[in-house]
Amino acid sequence: MLDKLNKVTFCTVLGLGLLLFCNMALAKSLPTPITSWQDQHVRAVALARQGHIPEALNILRDIYLQHSDDAGVTRDYLTVLSWARNYDAYVINLYRTLPRTKQPDYVLEAVAMACRNLRRYDDAAAIYQYGLSQSPHNRAFSMGAIRSLNEAGRSEDALGAADDYLTQYGSQLDVLLIAGNLALQLKDYGKAKDYYDKASRLAPQNKEVIRLQILLKNKLEGPQPALAIIQKNPDALNTAEYHEIQGDEAAAYIREGLTEPRVTQPNPYAYTDYGLAKVNNLLQEWTPQKPATQKEVLRARFDRIVALNIRSRMPEVIAEYNKLSDEGVTLPNYALSSVGDAFLYLHQPEKARDLYLKVLETEPKNIDVRRQLFYAYTEIGDTKRALDLIDQLAAEQPGYTRTEATQNPTPPIGYKLTAGAARLYAGKVEEAYQRIVPVATATLDQPASREALGNLYAARGWRRAAMKEYQMGSSLTSNQRPDNQIGQASMHLALQQFSEAEAATADLMQRYPEMQSVQRTNREWQIHNMSELRVKA
Repeated sequence: MLDKLNKVTFCTVLGLGLLLFCNMALAKSLPTPITSWQDQHVRAVALARQGHIPEALNILRDIYLQHSDDAGVTRDYLTVLSWARNYDAYVINLYRTLPRTKQPDYVLEAVAMACRNLRRYDDAAAIYQYGLSQSPHNRAFSMGAIRSLNEAGRSEDALGAADDYLTQYGSQLDVLLIAGNLALQLKDYGKAKDYYDKASRLAPQNKEVIRLQILLKNKLEGPQPALAIIQKNPDALNTAEYHEIQGDEAAAYIREGLTEPRVTQPNPYAYTDYGLAKVNNLLQEWTPQKPATQKEVLRARFDRIVALNIRSRMPEVIAEYNKLSDEGVTLPNYALSSVGDAFLYLHQPEKARDLYLKVLETEPKNIDVRRQLFYAYTEIGDTKRALDLIDQLAAEQPGYTRTEATQNPTPPIGYKLTAGAARLYAGKVEEAYQRIVPVATATLDQPASREALGNLYAARGWRRAAMKEYQMGSSLTSNQRPDNQIGQASMHLALQQFSEAEAATADLMQRYPEMQSVQRTNREWQIHNMSELRVKA
């Protein structure tokens, strides 16, 4: 019995030994199982890809602290950090610890984006371009390089990179849009139009394409054609962009009013009035929406000041200026110079002078403001500064060239004539004669030259010669400009041609009541008609 039991035990032990030997042999033939930290590494990456960034970073941080010499750990750690944002500097520092060998595209993309986030745009562009050298077909590198170059202020380089991409890979919508935007920034509107037209052919219903075409049309053709497209695509622009184009339309009419010929009947200020009405309507619509529309409202108020100045509604200009000043608003130069004009019109030349000088601090070559400053100095009685300024303007003025190619260019006029007229204001008649006659006699086909000669002859007491010049000047404009007609009215009165003086003055007051020179002529006629008391003792 005992022998039988010993045999069983021996067989059992032998079987267990054989099983253990087989298991050990099998274990040696299988691969080594994954260690714990590597398993965690794989798990962390999977979590990050699923969007669980904080949890993934906690795991990767611990692994990196223990295995910072493992390039794969460093690459994944910095990549997930770049997804989390706010770790951009750390991402770049981790990149610097990697071996100076070729790195995967996803690492370069992460580091370049970190540089962009830190506004290190040149560094980002360099990394993207390095990435292109190793993966020339990686669109992320191409687009990143274009955007980084633009963000670095290197718009021309960015546009060149976009052109290279389009040449190599053909038209692609997003690249065309970026290229169009870059051309728009560079004010190469023709090139921008080419890009947007190509984009439109690829995606004619794409809202971004339509939006950019509207903005470009506003630049190239003006706000009205842009608004016509907006009517067909009312949701193409955001509210601020739509408001801007509305403001552009009103401003365009007002700008037109600055050079509008005063011959339109019955209203010689048709453009200005239309623009002013539009501005008033926009202000009525936008003001209740503040502060969201604060920028648009201020611009409309500035444009309104310009329009009121053109219409000689100077008290309203001053009132609006005072309101804006009380609100702490700094006016742009174009509005500030209009306020200066209002003060000059209202015979407050010192205030006008100060505003003109303020504008010239930032726009020292602004010819219009310098001309107005001359008149302010003249009205103040600062003769030396007035003469110095107008002489400087006359010296800078380009020459006047005839339109007929067969005729020789004539000497410059304009400020040269004004420089001569300034001597008349100062009582220097002979000096005025020496300055005016050579210029005016060389340009007798110009109304301004005839007016200058008429003023000179009138100052010397040559009334009939002055009248002849004024009449010739008026005929050059078909009696549609007031300057020479004002001279005629004054000479009719001086020559005691009273019925003609009355008719000419009434006509001027009907057509140009806002002009101060017309108002002075009318005042002369009123004084003539006043009763006179003579007493002899």
